[in-house]
Amino acid sequence: MRFLRKIVYMVAAALLVLSGTGGMTVGAAEAYTEVYVPVETKWAQGIASSTVDNSVLSEFTLIPVGSAPAMQTSSLTLKGQAKGQFGPIRIEVPGDYYYTLTGKVGLEHKVVDMTVRISVTTSQSGLNAVVTAYKNQQDAQNDQGKSDLVFEVRPKKTTTDDPGDDSSNDSSSSSSSSKPGSNKPGSKKPDKNKGANTASASNLFYWSLLGLGALILFACSLRESAKK
Repeated sequence: MRFLRKIVYMVAAALLVLSGTGGMTVGAAEAYTEVYVPVETKWAQGIASSTVDNSVLSEFTLIPVGSAPAMQTSSLTLKGQAKGQFGPIRIEVPGDYYYTLTGKVGLEHKVVDMTVRISVTTSQSGLNAVVTAYKNQQDAQNDQGKSDLVFEVRPKKTTTDDPGDDSSNDSSSSSSSSKPGSNKPGSKKPDKNKGANTASASNLFYWSLLGLGALILFACSLRESAKK
């Protein structure tokens, strides 16, 4: 009986060990990693980072290629200067997975057409993922021509940016145009001195004529007196 009990105990222990090993194997098969693909828009150089303009929209779409796992939401919209991400993308098997990133950025609707590669490897701690962007599928496969997932945008122009704004003119130009009609061609102020000079010249001409007439009359009277 004791011998039979030992056999039963040994068989039970073996079953426990096998069941424990099987449980570990199933756990390893269910191991996975969740990956996020970050996307960012930032103001172009020379624009203050504190600028806020939510009317500037940038729309992106991330589409899996081949056997790459899909995500719940494949579209993303960023307003002005902002950060966002696609995901989570659940990956259970190590390997390289490719995605096509398309979109229109900013007010200019700059076209985006890139390839994103997610490389998943195994380690003692589990699965590790690295996200890299490339200009196209061929560059991604050859691991060359890497690109950033950061895109420059510009806010809408304000009235202060209007080239027709004359607020920058100096005080001399503004003072010269303060009176209506002062800048119209041919609109000149009347010259009072010129009018006075004209009147004086006219008076002198009249007096000269009178003096000449008086001389002629005087000469005629002298001639008549001499005849007598």
